[in-house]
Amino acid sequence: MQVYAYTTSELQVAILRLFVRAECRLPNLFVGTLTRESVTQALDFGVQADQIVSFLQQHAHPHVLHKVPIVPEVCAALRYLHNPHHHCAFWLGGYCIHWP
Repeated sequence: MQVYAYTTSELQVAILRLFVRAECRLPNLFVGTLTRESVTQALDFGVQADQIVSFLQQHAHPHVLHKVPIVPEVCAALRYLHNPHHHCAFWLGGYCIHWP
């Protein structure tokens, strides 16, 4: 997912660099890509998926904010990367040879 941040704030750019792979930096524009690797690295540093989603929602452009701030699939993917082991359940099982 491409991320375009129209900002002059070095703090916001530093926060974005925690979970977005930077591609271009202009005086008032930051362009990056939200990738599996960049998000996984942020999660390893202790950033939670809900914090990433919250940051993107809080800093969404006003025109986009009225539509859909973040694509729901992106939110689901971020949460999946944060807790991949919660999506599978394993049970001990057996089988019956002589079922009546």
